[in-house]
Formats: sequence, C-alpha cells, structure tokens
Amino acid sequence: MHGRAPASGSTFTLAVALAALALTVAHVALQYVPHTWIQRDGRFYTNVNVTLVERASVRQDEFAASWYGGELGWNRDLDASWSNVAVGRDGARLPKHPILLPLLSTPLFWAFGLHGTLVFNVIVFALIGAAAFVVARRHATVAAATFAGLALILATGIRDHAYDYHVDVLILALFAGGMAALSRRRGALGGLLLGATVVLRPTLLLWMPSLALIVSERRDWRTLGRALAGGAVPLVLFALSNWWLYGAPWWTGYNRVLVVVNGEPRIADVSGAFSVPLEDGLRNLWQGPYGVRHRLTLMAAAAPGLLLMVRRRPLYVAATGLAVVASVLVFAKYRWYGDRFLWPSCVLMVPALAVTFDRLGRWASRRAAWRHATVAAFGTAAIGAAHLVVGGPLAERIGTGDPTQVLWRLTAVGAVSFGLARAAERVVRGPIAILAPLTLVLLPGVMDRALRGGDDLWVAATIALAVGARHWLPSLGFAAVAGWLLATTTGGAAPTDPAFARIALGLFAVAIAAVPMMGRALWLLAPLGLLLLEPASTLGDPPLFGLALAAIGVPVVLQRVARALRGAWHATSRRRRLAAVLTAFGALLLVGAARRMDDAPFRIASYRGVREAEVTLGHVPCDFLAWEHLNWECATYDRGVHGEVGLATSQPLHVGGAKRRMLLISTQRTMPRSVRWDGVAATDTLFLQYAVPDEGRGGGTLRVWAGDEALAALDLPPRPDGEVHTAELDTGDLAGDRVRLELELAGRDAKVLVDGGFVR
Repeated sequence: MHGRAPASGSTFTLAVALAALALTVAHVALQYVPHTWIQRDGRFYTNVNVTLVERASVRQDEFAASWYGGELGWNRDLDASWSNVAVGRDGARLPKHPILLPLLSTPLFWAFGLHGTLVFNVIVFALIGAAAFVVARRHATVAAATFAGLALILATGIRDHAYDYHVDVLILALFAGGMAALSRRRGALGGLLLGATVVLRPTLLLWMPSLALIVSERRDWRTLGRALAGGAVPLVLFALSNWWLYGAPWWTGYNRVLVVVNGEPRIADVSGAFSVPLEDGLRNLWQGPYGVRHRLTLMAAAAPGLLLMVRRRPLYVAATGLAVVASVLVFAKYRWYGDRFLWPSCVLMVPALAVTFDRLGRWASRRAAWRHATVAAFGTAAIGAAHLVVGGPLAERIGTGDPTQVLWRLTAVGAVSFGLARAAERVVRGPIAILAPLTLVLLPGVMDRALRGGDDLWVAATIALAVGARHWLPSLGFAAVAGWLLATTTGGAAPTDPAFARIALGLFAVAIAAVPMMGRALWLLAPLGLLLLEPASTLGDPPLFGLALAAIGVPVVLQRVARALRGAWHATSRRRRLAAVLTAFGALLLVGAARRMDDAPFRIASYRGVREAEVTLGHVPCDFLAWEHLNWECATYDRGVHGEVGLATSQPLHVGGAKRRMLLISTQRTMPRSVRWDGVAATDTLFLQYAVPDEGRGGGTLRVWAGDEALAALDLPPRPDGEVHTAELDTGDLAGDRVRLELELAGRDAKVLVDGGFVR
C-alpha cells in the first residue's frame, strides 16, 4: 500500500505552519495561568494597547506617572532601565519602545482583551517555524528543512518566548519572513518585512549587508532593487513619525528616555548602553543566565552544515559568518545582553542546520525511501548530542551514567523517530511523514523525558520499529520484544490488578504491528494511541509508546487540513480573498464592539473594577498596572503580589481553602490603602462581600463611602475565619446618580478580599 500522493510544496509549507501552531499551542496550554504571559517589557506594550483602544492615543501619562517626580524616596535617581517613557517634542510622555507591536496586535486586543496579546504571540511564533522552513528548503531536502525550521523554535531557548508577549518574537517573524520572501524572489515584500525589523530595533541594520550578499550571490539584481525599495517604505514612515513625535527624523524614543537625576526629570539617550568591556561581555553572552550555551545549544549542529556549504554556497557561508561575528561583537558590549539579540543570526544558520541533518541522512542511507526516516533519527539524536557537547540544559540528564548508556539513550530516541517516520509513510507518502516523529519529540517535555532513559523509552523504540518495519519478520520480532518489555517492566501485574488491563492493551497494540505489512490502514493506530494517553497508575505519565502511536496520525490530519486550506484559497478569486480578509477584521471589530456594549452592572472584582480603580497607599499613588497579576503597584512599597491591590490572578488567594476571585486590598505596616471609582451608577442598595484571605491577616477596618456619604465601617475578623461575609448598605438617596465609590482599609498589615457592587 503506497498511501496518497505526495503533498505539493505549498501544501507542505502549510502543513509545517499548522504543525508549528499545534506544538506552540500545546506548549502554551501547559503553562497557562491568566495573564501571566504579560511580563517584563510586555507590560509596557500592553499599556500602549490599552491607550490605543480606550483613547486612540499612545500617550502614557497615566501609567507610572509618579515614578518621575523624584519625591518617593527610592526614585531620586531613576535610570533608563527603569523607565518606559520617552519625552515627545511637546513634552508629552510617549512609549520608549517602537509601537509597531501593539499596533499590529490591537485588532486582537480589541476583540479578546488581554488574551488577544497571547493569541497574537502564538500565531506569530508559529509563523516563524514556517518561514524558517521556507528559508532552509532552498538548501536542503523537505524533511531536513522541516526538522530545522521546527527545531529552531521548539528545541532552543526561543521556545520559552512562545508563552509571552514580546517584541523579539515579532522581530524574528518579520526577519524570517523577509528572508523567506527573498528566497522566493519576492523582493518588495522581503524588503518591507526587513525594513519593519529595523523600525522595531535599529540595530537590525547589522544584518542587512549579509542579506544583500546572499541575494547578490544569485546575481538577482532585480530582487535586490525591489527589496531596497520595499525596505525604504517602513523606514520613511518611521522617520516621518519620529519627526512628528520627537522633532527629528533620526530621533526615536530611545534617544529621548525620561529619567530622574538627583530628583529632577531629565532626558537620556540609551545609545551609550554598548559600554561593557568586550571580554566580560563575551563571557556573559556565552555562559550567563541568558547565554548562548544554555539557550541556543542546538545551533552548534549548524557548524558541519556550514563547512559542507562552503564549496557550493561560499557567499552564503561568508554572509552567515559575517552576521554571527558582527552581532556577537556588538551585543557582547550591550548592558542588557541576551540570546534574543542573536536570533536573526540563528535564522541565517537554519539552512546549515538543515544541511547537517540532510547529509547525515544521506550518509546513513543510500536508499531514497529511507532518507526521511534517517533524517528524523539522526536529527533527534543530534539535538541530544549537541546539548551534551556544548553543555546545554539537557546535558545533565543525558550525561548520567557511563558513555555506553548515554549512547544507547540517544540511539533509542533515534530509533523511535526512525520507526515513526517509516510507519507514517504508509499513510502519507513523501516527506510529510517526518511530521510524525517531530510532533512527538518536540511536544513539551517529551524530548527531555525520553533522554532520561528508562523502560518507557525502550518500549516506545521497539513499538516504533515494529510498526515501521516493511517485512513481516522484523515487524513481528520487534513486536515480540516490545510485548516482553511491557510485561516485565510493569511488575507482572495479576489479572485483578488495574495495571493488568494496561498490559493487555499494550500487548494488543504491538500485536497489530503486523497490520501495516498486511496492507491495512495504518491510521487505525492513532485512536489506539489516544487510548494509551490516559495517565497510568503504574507509569504515572502518559506512556511514550502511546504518544508515539498517536503521533502517526498527525501527518494525515495536517496534510488534509493544509490541502483544504490551499484548495479553498486557490479556488477563490482575488476579490473574494480580499473580502474574506476584510470579513475577518470586521468580525474582530464586531466582537470587540459587542464586548464594550455590554451594560452589565459595575462589579468590584472584575477587569473593569481593576482598570478603573484609583489606588493610593497613604499619600503614595499606585499608578503602575502589573497586567500579569491584574494588580496596581506602588513601585517598591508593596512587598510582592499579595501586598498590592488587584485580583492577584498569578497567585490566587483562598478563603476556607477555596480559591476566590475577589479584589485584594492590603495595607503596609500602618499605611492605609484607598481604592476609588468615579462615575459608578448607583442604585438603592450597595451589596458587598468581604473576607480575610487564608494567606493574610485581618484585624483592620474597611470603611465604605458613596459620594460624600460614609456608609459603613466594617470590622474585619482578627484572623482568617474561612468565611465570606456580606453587607447590604442602603443607598436609596443616591439611586440614579453617578457617584464616587471608595473603600479604605486601615490596620497594621491587614488584608481583605472584596467583591460586590450596586444591586439593580
């Protein structure tokens, strides 16, 4: 049985994009806690999203305004690393960072709120994998290019930024997309995308000579000319916006950063941040917490590929070397170093990474039919080997035991990949079958777990080889070994033991390993694999062999979805394509409008309640909204998430052991905390719920005002009592008015959770 016809080039590119999206979503889903992907600079970009949606403005006057007065004690001197604000030509406080990221993500932010930022980041992240595949495909086979493209985003430290809202993800996507466009001779598009990277980070100009050298290698001057013209468009727009915002085309927010010196606001230029001694910088960039050794370990496997490319593509190798050396020398001297500044160089190295995998496959197998599987086998083993040689994060686990054990583990991981690729080819002929082992080993934690070794790894290896065998004798031989391993490693459970059912199911799985050579549909193994995904009482985690069998069906699904999307796109006229795109944006607009037309009554413990709150701690304004917690911060006065005001979504609080989504209000020592809301529609009754969280202490007094009227002074229990108390306060004389609602908590280090609002 030969399966279906091989997928076309565009279909396979779509399939790779879908695989990257699926794996990214899986990685993100395992980490999901509300809002916790918004951190570091993501907070500041979210501020711009908010002002764009709420006021159609980029002015940042309301956020962290108190930081720059020099009157809070701690901020007599505030350097550029603390500041997120630049000073415009009219004195307006503007974002220090370029605003392209929030501009592009605001349609999703408008429709889905804070979750729109994560959706945007995930989509862009998945596109990086597809673009890297296109870049590598020009230099290597489809299988090797697929492996290299997906490994770039999921087998390096870049993966950690999937669960994020980060400008470097967008920069990498634009850079990889620009290179992909240039490789397909779409000069104007490539130049437009690459020009946008320079807008986001002017130091991306470092890579432009290398890209020009790559294009000139083909002597394709027309593409180069169009790229220069396309790149000029975003740069001209950027210069005009700088002129309008800051007063000069060559000034950006980085040249006009608002800082505090000796208590006085000043303007600073951060171009002087490249001042670290080179020797110290190189050491940090190599082995520091964000160093290349730990974060970009896999790229060491590109070195053999570069050597192999010297004869055929000397200018490409020279361009890559130039980019790597220049970026390392420049960013080693940068005060805020990190591997993320070298990501564009990694894109240039992806073709060499693919060539390495391709040559290993060719060297190990002279038969074309085996090369896809061999690329998978050597590629997965190479990930582990690269970590071992360079000292990457997996090295400690791989390196346990003597060298023979290490070699056997790497061999077993390669055997799993080889068998799965061979088995998947029975269903989908051609290189698309390589997606089966890739989706297995790149699943969150699977490669790390497999490289620890153990019985589960050997069972998975023998089952994969059994289902991938083309002849009945090796198929049944591997099946017998797998069955023996299953029976012996689960401790010989008795028929009455729940584990016995799992042994029987496992033996059934390997028994049908003979099905492929009998010419039956191999996709029947996929649902069987899903049955094995249920966590076993004896094995703890989902068995690797269950994941492996389920992975065989992945290429089938991805190929069919990709074909359907490609067919629908090509069967549609350009006018209808444009209409479809506009309809999608229209749908986002309507969803966002519908969310804002909701006239639900005001509720204290809600996004609106947090966003519209005006918070002070004593006389100190709390004017920085930490989106990852949905808390208002008073800079250094709050002492952690549970010392702030907000929903504390990243570290939920409990009452009587049960998680409660209520607004946290706390005092610091004896400093009282005040939370106010203006323009709240009042009714006859104000209903309040309040409780002392299990993680805090009570003993304070919660005072309530509506308008100028003091409604109540609620004494809190002296310690957590596990109960949510209620109060119904009469506000009949305020009904129909819009009033100022205020809560004030007094008491030494008191904490209270509050919810409620005016009852309709």
